[in-house]
Amino acid sequence: MVAGLLVNLQTNAERLGGSCQLRPDHPATPSSNGKSPDGGPPVPDHERHQEWLRAAQKMTQLLVSGIDAEEALRIVVAELRSVSGAAGAVILLVDSAYQDETGTFAAVDGLGLEPLRGTTVPLQGLALTAINSGRAIVSEDMTLEDDLPPQVVQAQVTLGLGMYLPLIAAGKTLGVLIVGWRRDSVHEHIAAKELSLVEIFAGQAALAIRQAHERGLIVADRARVATILREQTIARIQALDTHLRGALTRTEHESAVARQQLQTVIEELDEATHQIRSAIFMLDPSRRSETESRE
Repeated sequence: MVAGLLVNLQTNAERLGGSCQLRPDHPATPSSNGKSPDGGPPVPDHERHQEWLRAAQKMTQLLVSGIDAEEALRIVVAELRSVSGAAGAVILLVDSAYQDETGTFAAVDGLGLEPLRGTTVPLQGLALTAINSGRAIVSEDMTLEDDLPPQVVQAQVTLGLGMYLPLIAAGKTLGVLIVGWRRDSVHEHIAAKELSLVEIFAGQAALAIRQAHERGLIVADRARVATILREQTIARIQALDTHLRGALTRTEHESAVARQQLQTVIEELDEATHQIRSAIFMLDPSRRSETESRE
C-alpha cells in the first residue's frame, strides 16, 4: 500500500494535476517593487517548476527511507515554505482522543507560531470544511476567517492567499495542511496558480502519517504475539517439562533406553523454551530483562 502511494506521489509530481474550490475574497496582486517579503524575488517559471519537483522528490526519498513521522512533517512544511515563498505552513491532525472536532498542531513553520506545536485547537472554518469535504480550498484572504485562536489571528493579519488541503490516505482524512502567503507579495500572486504542486506536499504529509500508523500497528502486533508466547505458550511448555521430569523420577527402575528417551524430550523442550524466549525478545525488545531473568 505504501509503495503504491509513493508511486502516486511521483506520478502527481510529473502530471501536476489538481482541483480546488476558489473563494473570491480579495484579488491577489504583486507588490510594486517586485520583491517578496518571504524568500526574496521569485525565480523564473521553469526554474521554480524544477525546484518544486526537486523538493517533492527529496520528500519521497525521505519517506522511502522510513523517516520518523514527526520529523517528516516538520520537513514537509519547511520545504513547502522554502519552495513556495509562503509566510507560514501548519499541519493540523484530527485528534481522535476528543469527541468534538479537535485538531493537534503536528508541524508548524513560520509566522512565529512554532510554540503551538503539540497543542490542540478546535477544527472550524475552512480547515474543517476541507477535512469534511475531502477537497482543497483556496481563500484569497485568510483574514476573513472567524473565531480563530488569538495567537493565530495576530499572525494572520498580514496574510492574503491561503490554501487548506485535506490530508487523505487509504480513503481516510487524517488532518489538513494550511499554507498562507503575505498579502500583495509576488509569491502570493504566483502561488495562486500552484495548488496542484502544494497538493503533492499534502499527499506526502498524509503518507508520512499513514506510515507511522502502520508502523504502530506492527509494533502492537509484535507485542501481542510476544505476550501470547510469554504468558501462554511458554507456560504450557514449562508445565509439560515439569510433568516429564516427574515421570523421569518415577522411572528410576525402568530401562536405560526409556529414561534416555525421556531425558531427550526434556532437553528438546528446554531448547524450544530458549528459542521462544529469544523470539519474544526479537518481537518485543522491552521484555529482554524479563525474558533473561526467567532463563
